[in-house]
Amino acid sequence: MSLKSMTGFGSATEKSDQFSIVVEVKSVNNRYLDLNLKLPTIYSQFEGSLSKLVKSRVSRGRVELLVRRGSLENSNKTESGLGVDFDTTLFQEYLDSYKKASELATVKLSKETIIFEILRKKEVICASEPGFVEADEIDESEFEILSSSVEKCLEALVASRSFEGLELSKALDQMIAEFRIKLEEVEQFAAANYSLFSERFNQRLEKLQVEVDQERINQEIALLVDKHDISEELDRLKSHLKQFSETLDLNSPVGRKLEFITQEFGREVNTIGSKCQSFDISSVVIEMKSILEKIKEQILNIE
Repeated sequence: MSLKSMTGFGSATEKSDQFSIVVEVKSVNNRYLDLNLKLPTIYSQFEGSLSKLVKSRVSRGRVELLVRRGSLENSNKTESGLGVDFDTTLFQEYLDSYKKASELATVKLSKETIIFEILRKKEVICASEPGFVEADEIDESEFEILSSSVEKCLEALVASRSFEGLELSKALDQMIAEFRIKLEEVEQFAAANYSLFSERFNQRLEKLQVEVDQERINQEIALLVDKHDISEELDRLKSHLKQFSETLDLNSPVGRKLEFITQEFGREVNTIGSKCQSFDISSVVIEMKSILEKIKEQILNIE
């Protein structure tokens, strides 16, 4: 199987004599592709190209890509060898926004409180790799290095999502196997429906103490059996199971399709539950619904 989870993480680092690029990407479940790029201002011109790069590798999920770039020249280091990244422009923007929000909300916040809240934000200030400080300008040729970093990062993300997808595949295989067993049980109970209806019908006639022609009794029983017949629902469930298994083996994003097929499972199982007059079938239907809920939960993680 080639299932991929929508949950994953990847990172990559590229360095030259002049600068260093760190790329991190993480993804979580989402109905569609929701891409959020966090780039240094100097890389804003590449946002469109980087978005296309991500979309070529990921089709669903909420994806957050963070790129940090710094100059390795004339950098200041602490004794530990670490540097500190401080985005003064962003700090000022946050400061202005907090002040404006405080005025609009007529809530008086001390300057110390506002500064403390701003400095808690990683995008404003954080420890960096040795000599990692923000650069003021870049050469256009850096895009190749940036692109390479993002590609390596995405490869790690895809590998992570594929590993999670493998675990999802195993879980779904087990659940589908359990569902098939329950379907076979329903078939076995359904085969005994004629005898069940015949027995109940005759018991009612005995209580009423009336004599009815046996041929008429057989006709009534046949009508009852036809009314509560679930053979079509069982056939459709078998067809959906086959389609589900075939979809799992497709080498493409299948999450949405699996969601649709599972909805069809639910409709057929609900119909069987409303038609059946057998306690045994009703009990199995409850178990089938429980399995379907577990399948739906897992499918929400699939790309």
